[in-house]
Amino acid sequence: MTDTIKRLEQFLGIGSEDYIHENVCILAGQFSTGKSKFLNKLIGIDCLPVGTYETTDTPAYVSKGEDSAIFFADGVKSLHTLDEVKWLRKGDKSADLIRISCHSADIPEGITFVDMPGINSIDFKHELQFERILKSGAVVMYFLGKSISTVDVKYLNRIIESGAKTIIIRTKIDCIHLSEEGIDDVIRKERELYQKMFPDASTYFISLQGACVENEISLLKLYIHEDLWNDLQKYQFIKEKIYVRNVIKPGLLSMRSRILENQLQDNVTNKEKILKDMKHKGKRAKDFLIRHKGIIFDGLDTAKKNYIELGRKHIHEMETDKLNRAEIQQYIFCLFECLKRWYELELEDCVRQIDLIANSTMYEYDLLKPMDIDRVLDCTTFQRFSGDISCYFEEDDGTTLYFCSKQEAIRYFEHVLNRFFAEILMDFDNKYAGFVIETIKEYEKKNMHELEIMLPMIQKDFDGVLANIDGYLKETEIYD
Repeated sequence: MTDTIKRLEQFLGIGSEDYIHENVCILAGQFSTGKSKFLNKLIGIDCLPVGTYETTDTPAYVSKGEDSAIFFADGVKSLHTLDEVKWLRKGDKSADLIRISCHSADIPEGITFVDMPGINSIDFKHELQFERILKSGAVVMYFLGKSISTVDVKYLNRIIESGAKTIIIRTKIDCIHLSEEGIDDVIRKERELYQKMFPDASTYFISLQGACVENEISLLKLYIHEDLWNDLQKYQFIKEKIYVRNVIKPGLLSMRSRILENQLQDNVTNKEKILKDMKHKGKRAKDFLIRHKGIIFDGLDTAKKNYIELGRKHIHEMETDKLNRAEIQQYIFCLFECLKRWYELELEDCVRQIDLIANSTMYEYDLLKPMDIDRVLDCTTFQRFSGDISCYFEEDDGTTLYFCSKQEAIRYFEHVLNRFFAEILMDFDNKYAGFVIETIKEYEKKNMHELEIMLPMIQKDFDGVLANIDGYLKETEIYD
């Protein structure tokens, strides 16, 4: 794998999960066709599980080197002996991947053989594993345990389409003796069929029992030692060419297209577009404020009517000789505590909605400065009113602790309530609504200045990324 491919993958955010950077020869085929048994013979020890039923659940990467078996499971690796590998059976789920190295393996150094689970497994993950690892295999040995089937044809075509050199290995030829035809006739007919269907594929007929003269396993081993390395280099470039054509180049062109679509084509047009969006958000915030103002005013008007009605009822139920001014004042405090909770919740909801309107952006770059309107609640109306109520009461001459009549008490109660509700409405207009509208104006003014600075910088960023993409596209021309 060239450094060019690695750099292009890094630029596009494609990692080793999409392409494995090794000299890989894949052993594929349906289960119980002799893949693991053949690899055991090359290694020289029976460490890979074999059997009539599906036994290989995990891809095993086998190479020449110091004896070891590394299991990778859930991102954690653990070291094991070669003897422990065979206990990885279907359903154990003890590893996601196994790397095996053996000093006595009868394979060339620098080549990794990958023993794949059977492609006709009921576990769909095996098919996904095959598709992923096929991206890395420059040579694929496809094992047939009997005459070719439609499943085999499907996967052989997929392998050839990937650009890998394809080697068909027909195993169990010693079992052909059980048929009525002669072994030579069966091998001749199958070889002609495979050459007709897959003219570029090589074919070997072998027996892993070593029990028949027609066995070509020695020729297969000779190929592995003398020609496999050269084929890996040759077909690796072919696969890289296909990989660049099908993955890398489309990825670069797609990225370039997306950038051009989003690019600020000229500062004036886009500045107008951004300013239009900014004005639109400001208008939406103002419109919402006006609508919410109507809701709050209606709520306050309803509350005032209800409170006056409650106050009248409360005073009428008091004894005439106990129309205590302080008691009525305390009653007013209780009413305003209830009103305070409702009013502050309404303000908080209003601020939250305006924040959502004003601080949303349709641009990847943060061109528009957010509105700072949270501080409008730092000093609420009622925190000030708590002190103001006492001041209003102190304005009385204080000479009369009791009212002469219930009517006088009611007039006093209604006077205080009307005065406070008028203050609340004024506070909303002046201290809240006025503040928000002024904030929107400041927000628009600041962003005008920011746009003048940011747009040229963004244009420079776009130009830099496009230059990088064009440079990488130039590098891919070696694969054209």
